[in-house]
Amino acid sequence: MIACYLTGVKVKKVKFFGLNEAYVIHENPDALRSVIITIAPFVLGNWIAFYFFTSSFNQLENSNPLGFVFLWLGFSLAHYSFPSFQDAKNTFNSFKDFYSFRLVKGNLLIRLIVLVSIPFVFIPLFIVLGLMLLFNYFYFLRLLWIAFIFLFSFNQVSALTLMNSFIYSFS
Repeated sequence: MIACYLTGVKVKKVKFFGLNEAYVIHENPDALRSVIITIAPFVLGNWIAFYFFTSSFNQLENSNPLGFVFLWLGFSLAHYSFPSFQDAKNTFNSFKDFYSFRLVKGNLLIRLIVLVSIPFVFIPLFIVLGLMLLFNYFYFLRLLWIAFIFLFSFNQVSALTLMNSFIYSFS
């Protein structure tokens, strides 16, 4: 919702709480705004989750029960920070429409620039969105991500070492 307001995209409906995931219904943005709206919850959600995890350790060290609330908030934010299928689909379609329009309706220089940008912009964006969607379909990946953010907020060196060993085990 914040990303919509910051990019000037009209918000139609917001649901913060309930039995299902929260959501924001908004007007269709252009390609760049769509990327910002899709990626913002992931970046901001994980950054705030990191803050809550770090704060929870400090609170629990001082025997403050507020630390458990911070832990819950950190886990919740990290858990629900991934883009939904609909967000990824909207972003993909916005970029597809942008490229289709520019390749057909632009002058020769614009067409060439757009064509050259496909491997550097469109394909990496497609890969990143696809990887993020894997976290929606494979729940264990989401749990691994939450564990990584939790461990990283507690001890950055251990988290990075664990991540490297996990990556190399698949190589």
